[in-house]
Amino acid sequence: MEKTLRKLIIALQLIMGALAFIGGIPLIITNGLGESVSDLNGHFDSFLIPGLALVLFIGFGNLWAVYSHWKKKASAVVVSSIFGFGILIFGIVKAYVFDHYTFLEITLIGYGIIVVALNILLAQLRLSKK
Repeated sequence: MEKTLRKLIIALQLIMGALAFIGGIPLIITNGLGESVSDLNGHFDSFLIPGLALVLFIGFGNLWAVYSHWKKKASAVVVSSIFGFGILIFGIVKAYVFDHYTFLEITLIGYGIIVVALNILLAQLRLSKK
């Protein structure tokens, strides 16, 4: 069960990390991927900061979590949980900035909750073995 959970967490965070790069880099380059800067409701002057947050925190962070789980580092559950919470927070902040919830924001929040819950379950399994 522990191995299956680890693989599931790795898959989820690998997908999220890759999608963050796929979406974040064009978001920065095009300044919004077709979205208007006015959609940011005055919170940012451009999509640079949201794009950097997406690439650096969500992208690199989730890939770091994947690496930690892949190498079976002692800190893997903690690192993975931090960036799972990061996905959740990113979804909430995105909804706040755009002043509405869409399927994307709800999916991000749910995805983050699932990643954190799986890491808690993994930690529980490891503790019960001791």
